[in-house]
Amino acid sequence: MRCRRGHRQSGDDVHFPSCQPAFAMNRDPVHFRKHLSAVDTIFFDLDGTLYLGHKPIAGAARAVGRLRALGKCVYFLSNNSSKSKRQYVERLRAFDIPATDDEVILSTDSLVAYLRAQRIGRVHVLGTRGLCDAVAHAGIAVVDRNPEYVVIGYDTELTYAKLAAACRHINAGVPMLATHCDLFCPSEDGPLPDVGSFLEMLKAATGKSPEQIFGKPTPSMLAAIQARAPVDPARALMVGDRLYTDMRFARNIGAKSLLVLSGETRMDQLSATDFSPDFVLDSVADMV
Repeated sequence: MRCRRGHRQSGDDVHFPSCQPAFAMNRDPVHFRKHLSAVDTIFFDLDGTLYLGHKPIAGAARAVGRLRALGKCVYFLSNNSSKSKRQYVERLRAFDIPATDDEVILSTDSLVAYLRAQRIGRVHVLGTRGLCDAVAHAGIAVVDRNPEYVVIGYDTELTYAKLAAACRHINAGVPMLATHCDLFCPSEDGPLPDVGSFLEMLKAATGKSPEQIFGKPTPSMLAAIQARAPVDPARALMVGDRLYTDMRFARNIGAKSLLVLSGETRMDQLSATDFSPDFVLDSVADMV
């Protein structure tokens, strides 16, 4: 095996089981571990997977460390656009999980890549200072007048004045982009409104929906990783707590999926989903 960024591309004779709802009922860690040899790269969701709000998931740091020791390349993926990469690196390190900026992939990365590709120079941002800084750092002006797009992010600094300013631009015909689609963000105090909830509110007020949404489950997140290093999705594993973002993302890029029950999803929800995971464990602590 090669790592940390030396991805092995060759296959072997170890295969994952097919993605069937009945298989997803198997929560045996030993059964999961038998398939780790077919994995070179692991994508970890953050909120609800490695930590919940300000509390780490028990055993998460040990699991990530053991997987790296086994030669797995690790990336940390989050739709949460309220913070910068540096803030996520610092949070992970506070939970004894070493990380670098290049290992943290945010929905913001896909958004910025799109704006650059479209040669967009001016946007109005409904989002945190961290999101505004990330956009500005990419050379795109964050403005209050004559924007080419209104960008909707997870705004933990939200005010009515900011909502009203975004609505004025949207009502004037400026198209919207959204960093991600999550309806709520998990926390130790329960679910809190996320971008998906903001979009529903904006649609109720303006009648408009975003022109494009980034982040999981769109393949744009994989493109952000592959811009840094070659990754074979067939030998990758997505680990997360959400069916409609994490598990669907794995399906969309052709990776395998591990659902952990430490965040949003409950076991009884698996019978009604179209995005059944390949594996289910109580938490990342059971991976190794």
